[in-house]
Amino acid sequence: DMNSQIATAAEQQSHVASEINESIVTVNDLARGTTDDVLENVRTAEDLNVMAVQLSNAISMFKVSG
Repeated sequence: DMNSQIATAAEQQSHVASEINESIVTVNDLARGTTDDVLENVRTAEDLNVMAVQLSNAISMFKVSG
């Protein structure tokens, strides 16, 4: 009957809404992980820049003038 169909449709919609919610949580978790990775990459790039400057300063005494 109509009430049964409505109840079934409501149950299906609830299940789909639950799956969508789980997907949103997963996307949010992945986005947070990506943000953490980007911040770590920025820190690493800054460290590499400092090392490059230090290396450049260290080898500057070996430059040959032409």
